[in-house]
Amino acid sequence: MRNTVRHLGGNSTRLSALFVASILIPGCFLAYFSIQNVGSQRELAEKRLQEEEQELAAELGTFLRDELSTTATAFFSAAGGDNPDLREPALPADTRPYVARTFALDAAGRLLWPRYDASGAAGEPASESTRFVALFSGAEAAEFRTKNPDEAARLYREAAAAARQQATRAAATNGLARVLAKSGRTDQAVSQYALLLERHGSLRDENGVAFARYALHQLSRIRADDPTSVARPLSVLLSRLESGEEPLTDQTEPLLQDLEDWLKRNPAAAAASVRIPDVISVLRSRLDFVARDARSIEFFRSKDPASFPALDLGPFGAVAGEVGGSPRLYLVRRTPARPEILGFEVDLNHLRARLLERAARTPTRLQMDVNIVPRGDGHHAEGPVAVLQDLSALVPAWRMSIRPRDPGIVSRYVGDSGHRDHSIRPS
Repeated sequence: MRNTVRHLGGNSTRLSALFVASILIPGCFLAYFSIQNVGSQRELAEKRLQEEEQELAAELGTFLRDELSTTATAFFSAAGGDNPDLREPALPADTRPYVARTFALDAAGRLLWPRYDASGAAGEPASESTRFVALFSGAEAAEFRTKNPDEAARLYREAAAAARQQATRAAATNGLARVLAKSGRTDQAVSQYALLLERHGSLRDENGVAFARYALHQLSRIRADDPTSVARPLSVLLSRLESGEEPLTDQTEPLLQDLEDWLKRNPAAAAASVRIPDVISVLRSRLDFVARDARSIEFFRSKDPASFPALDLGPFGAVAGEVGGSPRLYLVRRTPARPEILGFEVDLNHLRARLLERAARTPTRLQMDVNIVPRGDGHHAEGPVAVLQDLSALVPAWRMSIRPRDPGIVSRYVGDSGHRDHSIRPS
């Protein structure tokens, strides 16, 4: 009996061992290999997804270069004559929004456009002819010492006619207008102030104040009942500044502020002069370029911009920089046959919008979130399937961030082995 029990116990042990060997151990192996297979599928899916993201980034980089090259070709063809019009080159509608501001330099790096004069102050009367000095001094004496407005007006007229320089002629015209206004000859005073505003507005007196500011102040006072009449000489002056006939100076910005204040005080004149605000905006943009870009970017500060190293863009060059923390991109044309260097600043806001629009229209196997981020922004690099890489050497301050819109796409693909037609199916 005992032998029988012992025999049965031995068989039970062997049966248990066989069960473990035949059932549990293969199950463990299957589980192990299943885990390994899931890991491989995940790795492969992530790899395929990142490859697709990198292909999209490369395509957008090519699109950026093509857009800039097309714009540069159109711009330099339109502005490439003997007398290039940099105010408003005749550009195709699809390239015009790329051109933010235009410029021209001579071979020594001096700014030819926008036209800017840093030394616009009127010379002292002594720098003029002896006749002018005598007439101008006599006019001031008659105006301020002897209080003889008729004599002062006569002498200021003769001084203006005798002046050899624009600035001194402006000083005499300003004096004449002032005397006429004081003596009640309003219409004549208005005529002289309008002349001063139109022809000599950008020039400055010996105190550094633009004559246009005097004229605007006086015209606003004299013609307070009819502000729209002041708009005509203002429009003439602004047109001369916009065309470059009158140079910009360091007094242009205060003058523009005066104009804006005047428009706010005179809404009827503002409504009748709809172009004035647009011209003010254009002039402000040029002043910003002169005051900031041309003084901050090494290319413009170079004494030999023709030899300045620039990024290659086919037959053109590209200069990247930063002003006040904001990226800049300038496209230039330099040829040995021409002494000047023409160029324009690319509107990076428009370029960024076009890139994101192109990304949205580019077909991909799944929906992507695409963004253009500053180089120092590392937040968009989070996640195993996010791509954050340089977009182009032409815009070194930008990086392209691409990630799937659905962050769980890889996990769902790996967990759903039955759907072999999934959008990121490995090949």
